[in-house]
Amino acid sequence: MIQIREICGFGSGDGAINDIYTSAGFISYGIEPTKSLYDLSLKKYSIDNIMNLTVEEAEFEENSFDLIHFWHVIEHLKNPFLVLDKIFYWLKPGGILNIGTPNASILDNYVGKFSKNYSIGYYHTFIFSKNNLDIALKKAGFDVTYHTIYPSSGLKRFGKTLGSKI
Repeated sequence: MIQIREICGFGSGDGAINDIYTSAGFISYGIEPTKSLYDLSLKKYSIDNIMNLTVEEAEFEENSFDLIHFWHVIEHLKNPFLVLDKIFYWLKPGGILNIGTPNASILDNYVGKFSKNYSIGYYHTFIFSKNNLDIALKKAGFDVTYHTIYPSSGLKRFGKTLGSKI
């Protein structure tokens, strides 16, 4: 197993995750496309390696990172398949991609039962199921070694709101 030293977080938000990584002794990079969140990260934390870019705009050398944190980003991308290829290129051999995204199967199975007009929103360009995410990751070169599926707090809130209107 690889020893984790260099980490890149895409969609780093206000920089909190990068601050945690840096405080733990890792070399941490962050990519945050939203200018207000990027500015907040600079204000809250003294981290030099946060950049105001999209993942599509980002450029790193091959084998740059031991771990890439890609939490709730892929569903916002215009071309997630191209980005997975880039991430595989940036990740060191044996490195870890920690990816999280809404699960299309859960959304279809639960939300679809209650609402015929449910929309994933204009800001979500693609929603993966477990199976098609596996296919996309393997096509990009990744070995998929671990999954966990957990209920989304947003889905719980949606259910409670919907229940109160029935």
